[in-house]
Amino acid sequence: GCLALWACLGSGDMEGTRDTIADLGGVGQVVQSLQLHPEDVNVQEAGCAALLRLVWQSEKTQALLVAFPSSGVKPVLAAMIRHTQDVALQRHGCAILHQLAGSKSESREHVLALGAVRTVLEALRTHTSDAALQEWGC
Repeated sequence: GCLALWACLGSGDMEGTRDTIADLGGVGQVVQSLQLHPEDVNVQEAGCAALLRLVWQSEKTQALLVAFPSSGVKPVLAAMIRHTQDVALQRHGCAILHQLAGSKSESREHVLALGAVRTVLEALRTHTSDAALQEWGC
């Protein structure tokens, strides 16, 4: 499911597709997948990849992620903490957090309150040779 959403968001009218997925509850569904399968690194990576495309430069979907019951950001941080060696997951997680922290002040405050800085710093220390992760983390 998460890879299918990710693929749908990678072609054509990304903004229109993103809005349709969001309107149909896609953000919550991806968050739920992350919550239901915390040990499965493939689900976690695919979920974070899909969330990144969903929140990319979209205040609407960023707000949905932050407002998700108990916060949709928590499963992203949990995935990053649990799967520290998966560089793609870490890259997606840092990029999601970058999008949220760089948007509305409420989103930034929310991300900071959840302790995201510590998680990002750990990703930066663990994956020093990955330029994309270093860019998103910094």
